[in-house]
Amino acid sequence: MASVSLYSSASPRMNRRRHSWSELFARYVSRPRNKTLARLKSLVYVCAGLLAIEGIVRLAEYSAGSSLSDTQRVAAAKLPAGAWLRGRYVNSWGYWDDEFDGAAPYEGTRRIALLGDASLLAGNAQTNIASQLEDRLSHTEVDHFAVAAGGPREFAAQFPSDVVRRAPHAAIVCLTMTPVVAAPVHDERFTQWHTLHFVQSMLTPSTAHADARSFSLDARGIADYDDYVRNRASSVFACRAVDGSAADVELRAAQNAVTRLAEACRKQRIPLTLVLVPGDFQLSPQLTASFCRREELDPAALDLELPQRRWRALGEHLNVGVVDLLPTLRASGEVVYRENTSEWNDRGITLAAETIARGL
Repeated sequence: MASVSLYSSASPRMNRRRHSWSELFARYVSRPRNKTLARLKSLVYVCAGLLAIEGIVRLAEYSAGSSLSDTQRVAAAKLPAGAWLRGRYVNSWGYWDDEFDGAAPYEGTRRIALLGDASLLAGNAQTNIASQLEDRLSHTEVDHFAVAAGGPREFAAQFPSDVVRRAPHAAIVCLTMTPVVAAPVHDERFTQWHTLHFVQSMLTPSTAHADARSFSLDARGIADYDDYVRNRASSVFACRAVDGSAADVELRAAQNAVTRLAEACRKQRIPLTLVLVPGDFQLSPQLTASFCRREELDPAALDLELPQRRWRALGEHLNVGVVDLLPTLRASGEVVYRENTSEWNDRGITLAAETIARGL
């Protein structure tokens, strides 16, 4: 009787071998055609659904005049509601003013919306620029829409979300001529999936706000001069005409945002005035020299009035009013900034308010 070996045939496990990616792909393609088509149809439906949702979100943003990312940025730039700041509580909208409501202004009273950055938070409840404008303009109330951290992009987003709700008769936007130059930021308006911002805002609404303590007179001391120069020196690049530089990219983005704001004002029939706020070093040769040494620049290479000329040209193009504070502040020959800060002192606030009132 012949013996039978247990190892006469190979085990299926022993016959297994690894397949290359090309073999796996060929096996997938060779599957029944109906299964492949079903998978492709499912993929097409999913992509079409995502594109439809993205289109709806972008249409909503276009109708509102700002993107969700801009709206979130504005929320983060506002002050905490209810915070005590220099003699006045921050209102429920996050602005340093009396409580806002949706009511129209009193008959015979002109309402002006004042937008700007932290430079407008100088002074106290009685001496800030909004209060001084009200004192100088008869039958006028000024809504103080200044944000603690922001620029033209935030201002453009504020207009449809907050300013329009107050139905102002005019709008004033204060623009800092020499912001601290940062690295170019990629524009998110058309390249990112806005649906992700929508989902994020629904699931985790932004609760970030600027720190009100940094604008408290008690907590704010005189900064060290060297620290101030180190933090602000890059602002001199705004006075150099170099195409493609970080300052040039920032300027173009800011002017695009102001253009959108001007178009929104025109649609609402709200006259717009741009106020050009000079940088501190534009009024101080000593500070200019310190900034240039820090950035290893030749002061002669700077054109200190270049930012003003660029913004005046945009104002003429947009057919909006422009008030330049540089001539008045320079001609005064006075110190208009607090020591080692970019914040106006009391005299600076007064001169700015007088100049703006004359311009209106």
